[in-house]
Amino acid sequence: MIRQLAEQVSPLPPEVKAFRDNDLEKRRNPTDDERLALLKSMCSDFQDDVCPEFERDKLLLLLHEVAPLVRLYITSLPHVNPQTDLTNTSRLDIFAGSSDIKAYLESEISKHKRLSMFTAKDTSLKDEIIRTVDEKAAGM
Repeated sequence: MIRQLAEQVSPLPPEVKAFRDNDLEKRRNPTDDERLALLKSMCSDFQDDVCPEFERDKLLLLLHEVAPLVRLYITSLPHVNPQTDLTNTSRLDIFAGSSDIKAYLESEISKHKRLSMFTAKDTSLKDEIIRTVDEKAAGM
């Protein structure tokens, strides 16, 4: 899996080069812990990235190959359906309801001193913030 991820990136990430060079020098196979550490490092680079549409097919092919060997949790935008390319999958639609958004915003407002101060002075401000964000979120 590491090799397949590394082949998708150009140029080769420095951590992959160091991993390869280290094992060539020592003339030994890497341990499972070393492999896992490298995989975590590589995955962290992509953690918050959205897969561009032109790369999506490659990624889904890779995931299809490893799916029988591992348990995957895949998140996607509503219009992207990875189920069509992967077998034995379940879909769970997750969205934020108005009550979730309200609870989150109230919590965040109370954590920020200046924002709490402004909303205390103007009681309609807090309601306006919550209403506006809720409308714009549209269940995201």
